[in-house]
Amino acid sequence: MNRDIEQFLAEVEASYDRRDAHALAALHHSNARYTTLAGGEAVGREALEAYFPIIFEASPDDIESETIFRQIEEITPELAVIDTRIQHYRTQDNTREPVSIEGFTTVATKEDGRWVIAAVRGALVPKESPV
Repeated sequence: MNRDIEQFLAEVEASYDRRDAHALAALHHSNARYTTLAGGEAVGREALEAYFPIIFEASPDDIESETIFRQIEEITPELAVIDTRIQHYRTQDNTREPVSIEGFTTVATKEDGRWVIAAVRGALVPKESPV
């Protein structure tokens, strides 16, 4: 597996966890397309930087997220498709309760020699799904 892609994905997760819209948008292609769970779209870094705070606000502080599945398929040295499943949990009274699972298909490409996200499409995964 390509270590550059793994490092890049770690940067994406860290930016999201910090709720840093500017850093997260900078990890996207200049013309990136983000399709929301509800079917809306944000296109381009500026639109994404404005949209990410809306996502952050919609995520309650008492929800924890964990990547539970990731498959990376490197199509060419400059193009990859990444399937990810993220499990969301709420912790109450020292009990960690699953809330939902989101699935994302991401297309990553290289721009100026570095990996960036070109497109993302998200969907809720049914609870009875094996992953």
